[in-house]
Amino acid sequence: QSEWSKNANLQLGLNLDNKQHAVVCNAVDGAIFNDPEKSEPRQKIKLIASSWSNNIKKGFDTYKYLDNTLDFAKYDFDFMGRSPYEFNNIRDLGPLKTQQVAENLQNSDIFITASENDPCSNSLIEALSCKIPAIALRSGGHPEIIKKGGVLFDHDEDIINKIEELCDNYVNYKNKIIVKTISQTADEYLSFFKLLLNED
Repeated sequence: QSEWSKNANLQLGLNLDNKQHAVVCNAVDGAIFNDPEKSEPRQKIKLIASSWSNNIKKGFDTYKYLDNTLDFAKYDFDFMGRSPYEFNNIRDLGPLKTQQVAENLQNSDIFITASENDPCSNSLIEALSCKIPAIALRSGGHPEIIKKGGVLFDHDEDIINKIEELCDNYVNYKNKIIVKTISQTADEYLSFFKLLLNED
């Protein structure tokens, strides 16, 4: 799913010597997750994050940090999914159906993910597929997915500055979002399968 995932498995003892292999990133349904054609962020920036898992390593300490330190006169922040914390300022929308997730992404300005060691975040791909620039923890496969369509952060104390940086260059980051379609991903799988068949 990502070069990070492949390398992590190699460190755990996976042996790829003399074996054909390929890295194929995840993709989403473009009929659901697509561009809302909004070029500029709204006056009060709307941030959004999501996680089906309520594991702390899905970024919840960072979201709790933002819940306590973000200027909510300047920003709105919605969370979709299941959280181990109760938020004071972030609006918790709870678990949503796929179409509702897409609609909330399309009505937001910036996606945030702070998940740790996530090999290939579907939620990040969903957001980028909706042409929402992202802020992501520099961890796991996030840098490979986000490319130039957003910014990375290393520590919670950096994230508010990163939000401001993205806001100041919003259109530039939005225009640089690149995600593969589900058809392109399917073609990559087919090409790899054909490669394996030609070896037999």
